[in-house]
Amino acid sequence: MHQAGDRALPNGEQQHGRVPTCENALYSSPCPPPRPMSTNSHHGCTVKAEQDGGGANFAARKSINQENWRDGDGPPSPAVNQARDPPGPMKAPAACVPGAASRTPASVILSPPEIFAAMARAGGEKCKFPFYKLAYLSILAGAYIGFGFAIALLVAGGMNQAPSNPDKSQVNVGVYRLVVGFFSFPFSLALVLINGGEVWTSMPMYSMCALYEGKCSVLDVLRVNAISWCGNFAGAGMQCGLFIASGIFEGEDSRHVRFLVEEKVSAGFGRIFVKSILGMWLIGLAVWQGNAAQDLTGKAIGVLMPTSFFGALGLENSTANMFVYPMGTFYGANITAGQFVADGIVAVSLGNIVATMLMIATSYATIYGRIPMLVEDAAQKVLSVEDAPKPEPECCWKPGTAEVLIERQSSLQQPASRRCRGCV
Repeated sequence: MHQAGDRALPNGEQQHGRVPTCENALYSSPCPPPRPMSTNSHHGCTVKAEQDGGGANFAARKSINQENWRDGDGPPSPAVNQARDPPGPMKAPAACVPGAASRTPASVILSPPEIFAAMARAGGEKCKFPFYKLAYLSILAGAYIGFGFAIALLVAGGMNQAPSNPDKSQVNVGVYRLVVGFFSFPFSLALVLINGGEVWTSMPMYSMCALYEGKCSVLDVLRVNAISWCGNFAGAGMQCGLFIASGIFEGEDSRHVRFLVEEKVSAGFGRIFVKSILGMWLIGLAVWQGNAAQDLTGKAIGVLMPTSFFGALGLENSTANMFVYPMGTFYGANITAGQFVADGIVAVSLGNIVATMLMIATSYATIYGRIPMLVEDAAQKVLSVEDAPKPEPECCWKPGTAEVLIERQSSLQQPASRRCRGCV
């Protein structure tokens, strides 16, 4: 805020003093000029108050006319001055305070309705991606997920507390799950959200939000999900091959990979399906919160909490399985091709669809989106069709006879319900 010089008032008087003007970034023009000063006479004291455009007093200045003092009285005492003076200067509005723009924080997190709107808008944009762009981003996302899972396998699997340790006296499942939760998905999902990538675990959620809001078609939903799923598989498989070629998991480090894959398939199709619903529910919420935050710190924190719970609970993720199952098979895990396809891919993919499309996208579209309006419109259409008057049958009565022609057929014994009013 800077001070402007003296100004001429509309009545021809001269405005003394300096008037504040506003340089706040929130406003496109300086503060409005002050109104003319009002003069009030009170016991020989003249008070001039400057007011801004909103009516707030910036300063109060007084001038005492000594000619009006009585002889020998002298100037009024401080107590009398205090009683006669107007209130002291008020603080300037926040918009006119220097540096107010820098002290006014912008919103760094969206509200729940805004998150849903942002997800629907992003889903509509993703549905318009060309094939090469969506495929490339999906391949990158699969590779990023492989990075995170590889770190968890090496760090948590190399601990003596890991359940794969032959010495069961040293196993501490609680510590192991805590480390897995911290090192598995938070970093890989943050890589996807911050750097760009299309992970299939969240694509059904994006596309369904867009579909509910009318930003894409059903064919668009099928297209983007198919491309994203295949791209993630390609990226995770590529990353698996790179880690195998690097030899990082050779020797004792491969023991935990074999143990983890065999433990996963031992749960069976039904349990894996339920665990994938729970896991994808948390991963979907992590993506949801990551989109709510508008800064790097907020995105990292929003992703950290749900993904840590996911890893600590030992739940299932389809893209992660695309990385770990081929690696476990390479290092000698005792699983069949049928178990790999049915339990490791199909069951988890179905759970992913149920969690992200129904648990998250449909729920928030019902709360904040158009679903209630669409249901109401559909119900009104059904009711309007049922209440609509039924058209009368077309018939032709021949004068002088009792014959009625209905549907181009002649009959003398047509029921009255099939005759028009003129024939009844």
